Amino acid sequence: MQKIDGLKILEMIRNNELKVNSILRTENENECIYYKYCDDKKIHRCDETGKLGIKNQVRFLQYETLDKEFVIKNPGLQIGDKITYKGLSWFISRIIYDHDKKYYELFLAEPMSNKILKQIFDNEYLDNSDSKYVLFDKKSYDWAESYIRKQLNSKFLEVLEINKSDLLKMKTNYKQDSTVDDYVRIPSFKDMNELPKEIIKRNYFYYLMNKGVYREDCDNYKAGNDHLLGVFGFNNNGGYACSDISFRVVLPIIQLDSLALESKED
Repeated sequence: MQKIDGLKILEMIRNNELKVNSILRTENENECIYYKYCDDKKIHRCDETGKLGIKNQVRFLQYETLDKEFVIKNPGLQIGDKITYKGLSWFISRIIYDHDKKYYELFLAEPMSNKILKQIFDNEYLDNSDSKYVLFDKKSYDWAESYIRKQLNSKFLEVLEINKSDLLKMKTNYKQDSTVDDYVRIPSFKDMNELPKEIIKRNYFYYLMNKGVYREDCDNYKAGNDHLLGVFGFNNNGGYACSDISFRVVLPIIQLDSLALESKED
């Protein structure tokens, strides 16, 4: 395993090349000493698992440590990282632990190609031959009954060859007092409030499964209820925009077993 001296560690920090939660190991008189690069952009003493002591020690980069050699343990995937899985680009939007298993929530980072969309949705729901947009089923504004939901939980998984056994089934509160279970879903208003801006900010409008807030200027729309899909898009300035149901980008979200990602990542 490659060893790096303390001066190189300083350079990596200045260049934002050292990942938060990386663990640094060095030896002192035949004893292993561990440090952790934390959210506060400082390096603290820790144990071999990364657990910090009661009183963090930040004296790592004093003179006597700069000439030591360190081994860096990568913290693995973090929220906000962009990865490729099944040929598509995804953001890591959450890390979930369920029954001692670790799952990564993947939020599609770029629109699906028209070639893929044609395999998932019928032609009547597609904008044109080379578009990234999909039409929402106006026969049902309810996410639980929507055509998009049906196709994502069936054809999308089939086309991308994603096994349901690798996915954590998500329970979504898509409107007040109503939940639905999905292997694949689209973003909710709650996601817009909770996820980092760099994950949700796009230069196009995409569907949300619910409106989530009251907007007076949207109140007159013909289906302006609290679970209307597509009332709000998210734009490149990170803000909401009011619009009627029309063509929007579909951005799937899945929660994938970390072992499946490690073994099958492209």
